[in-house]
Amino acid sequence: MNASGKIKVLLAYRNMNMKQLAACLHISQQRLSSKMLKNSFKEEELVEIAGVCDATFECTFTLNDTKRII
Repeated sequence: MNASGKIKVLLAYRNMNMKQLAACLHISQQRLSSKMLKNSFKEEELVEIAGVCDATFECTFTLNDTKRII
């Protein structure tokens, strides 16, 4: 699932809609919709979205052979 899909799930869990999220992020709903459509989020934006939704954003790589998390 891409970031936009995960954001939609997160919003559902938090009973929020795109308009509310856009307001919390201080951006227009149109801009948020465009970012969702293009799936064009920077890591900093995902961290901010997580904060607004009282969640934690984690982005990691795990090496398959050693299970080391980078």
